[in-house]
Amino acid sequence: MLINKLSTAPSFIFAVFFCVGICIGRAIVFSRLIIFLLIILLIIVLFLNREGKVYNNSIILFVLIILAGIAKSNFDFHHLERESVLNISRNYSNIFVTGVISDLPETTRDKIRFTLNAENLILEKDTLNISGNILVSIKPSKQIVSRDSAVLPEAGDRILLFGDLTDAPEETNPGEFNYRNYLYLNDIDKTFRVHYPDDIEIISRNNLNYIEQNIILPARKYAIANINEYIGGDEAAFLNGLVTGYRSDLSAEIKDDFVKAGVMHILAVSGLNVAYVILILSFIFSFFRVHLIPKIILYIIALTFYTYFTGATASIIRAVIMGALILIVLVVQRKINFYNITGFSAIVILAIDSKQLFNPGFILTYSSVLSIVFFMERFNHLFPGFGKRKKGIRLLLNKLFVLLLTTITAQIGVLPITVLYFSKISLIGIFANLIAIPLSNISLALGFFQIITGTFSSFLCSVIAASNKLLLMFQLWFIKECSSINYSYVEIFGITTLSIITFYFVIFILATSERTNFIPRILISITIVLCFVIYGYQDSSSLKITYLSIGNSDCAHIETPDGSQILIDAGTETPFSRSNSARVIPYLKRKQAAEISLLVITTNINKNYYCIKNLYDNFRIKKIIAVNSVDIKSKLADLIIRNQTEIETIDNTEMISGYGSLRFYFLKNKEEKSFMTKLVYGERSFLFAGNTVKDDEMNIINIYNDFLKSDVLKIAKAGSDKSTGVEFLVKVKPDLCIISTAGEKSRIFSEFVTERIKETGARIFRTDTDNAVRLICDGRNIKAEN
Repeated sequence: MLINKLSTAPSFIFAVFFCVGICIGRAIVFSRLIIFLLIILLIIVLFLNREGKVYNNSIILFVLIILAGIAKSNFDFHHLERESVLNISRNYSNIFVTGVISDLPETTRDKIRFTLNAENLILEKDTLNISGNILVSIKPSKQIVSRDSAVLPEAGDRILLFGDLTDAPEETNPGEFNYRNYLYLNDIDKTFRVHYPDDIEIISRNNLNYIEQNIILPARKYAIANINEYIGGDEAAFLNGLVTGYRSDLSAEIKDDFVKAGVMHILAVSGLNVAYVILILSFIFSFFRVHLIPKIILYIIALTFYTYFTGATASIIRAVIMGALILIVLVVQRKINFYNITGFSAIVILAIDSKQLFNPGFILTYSSVLSIVFFMERFNHLFPGFGKRKKGIRLLLNKLFVLLLTTITAQIGVLPITVLYFSKISLIGIFANLIAIPLSNISLALGFFQIITGTFSSFLCSVIAASNKLLLMFQLWFIKECSSINYSYVEIFGITTLSIITFYFVIFILATSERTNFIPRILISITIVLCFVIYGYQDSSSLKITYLSIGNSDCAHIETPDGSQILIDAGTETPFSRSNSARVIPYLKRKQAAEISLLVITTNINKNYYCIKNLYDNFRIKKIIAVNSVDIKSKLADLIIRNQTEIETIDNTEMISGYGSLRFYFLKNKEEKSFMTKLVYGERSFLFAGNTVKDDEMNIINIYNDFLKSDVLKIAKAGSDKSTGVEFLVKVKPDLCIISTAGEKSRIFSEFVTERIKETGARIFRTDTDNAVRLICDGRNIKAEN
């Protein structure tokens, strides 16, 4: 029984309650003094009550562990050193920064990236002492591509940089990848952009500690160089990911293929790497008479070295700690409890840095390991004779079945997490893993031997590398073919924390069932799933409008009370701006939009061909409202006809209604160069100014006069001074104005416009500073979220 297993796994129970405390501590900041006093008080109570009831002492101990998690999380998430670079609230352009490069720079054809342990920020009139890690990137340059005259910094260099200090992009539109949070969880606080290689000056070299500078980094550099020299290309990038944990050379296309094929996990440096390190050392020790305890110590030292050699990711730290504990358990001749070992490894990692609990790598490695342990123990419990020794073909079939079962159980454990981070579920993953896992294991072993033999025999090293390259080529081909098969994967968007909890809860209920309670548990699981589905599809009488943050482009997504999806404009798609494919399409997928009921294009529809094509490639469009239909180019007309979309122009459309009691009015000027859209819901109205300029505004004022009055105004032309005149603002009298803009740096946005709006008393939201703006209206009240 699982309860019996966990009762003998105090480390696992400790880890669970410690994680609860970390989650609470991240969300709520507590007084350090109060937390400290509570911990001291509980320790005293626990000591005085040591002869009391076990039940009471257990409760006190659990509370104590939670408080420890809160204290650790409060410190890691909310405590900032006085000199921390996170205290710098603004971005700086054209400044100097000094610091030490803490790891090997990632050098590609077009850029260099590295982590800088910052020391000084040099402003025009002041120099600030700072601390923290900064991710530095050097702008693409011919010098870097040729590498002839470029100054290439190395790990341990203290350097002086000139460029721009900025915060990394965060979640600008609902559900987008929060790059700033990702960097923060990986201990990177800011980003710094160097414009030219000449803006780098090396002050001194070899500034890291002795072991890191002279042992770990040279070894890693040698291994990467050896693989690149003897194998090269995508195969070398793949092998480097397997052996050294260096995945910077892997292209985005290859990573996407791995995700679609469901084999992304094989790139994580983890348990098998640890096993190979132990096997290699065991082979070496076999030539010498080394006693068991010194041997274990040497194993642990080697595994610690390998941890830092591969970048000390959560997966390798977990594997190394578990491997070391298993070795120690074998020495003391105790029975192995994998829950206990797994829990202890998590405690060590979180005690060092509690932020790792929210790191995708940490979550994926522990969810997969716990899933394998849990399901394999359940399988052994249900089929106790399965583990008996077998020979010949039965042994082979047994190994294949174990591999299949391990793959399935690992996939179950990481399924919702994979969907959350990658929005994909691989349908071919089980088959792909049956081939990819054994072959990648062989390549990993050959990679180790290649690196070792390279130290004394280039010939032997080249022979091993040549064999491995053929194997790696086949694996990449196989994975690409698996990912390219029709329906090899499905995309799932909009997964929530509640859905993840529901998934794990239902799986746990079913997996722990016995024959006597299987039917009741099936019924309970079905009830839980139905409740979740009903909750997710509950009807709402509210209108939701999201003004997307896509630079100087426009796109407003409208979710109507009857569930219809409406777009007013859809961004741009040009070689210079791909806001449609990069921002709008992913956003609509995250909203799980199957079709677009109405698409309103306020600019020349021919200029929106690629935007409309992208929408057709992903969704069904039922109806389009546009300025012109007579002059539509043939390829766009063919696209619309082929998809059987109804199209209307504003010259014969004054108003449309429906979509959950909404009314759309199309306000056009005499020359019909552009038009505005007014949306009315209940007592509230929203005006979308489209692409109108001041002359168009005056024409529309003359035609519609007081009908322009609206509660919310979407400002035209990215806040340019070419639009939004005083007379227009006086007629509209908005309470709230939305400006979709890239800000001052775009040279389009004008502060004169915001000053005019402020004089009306209206509240202003700008997508460059406030990100996407979401309005919720029940017909009487409007609530703004951003």
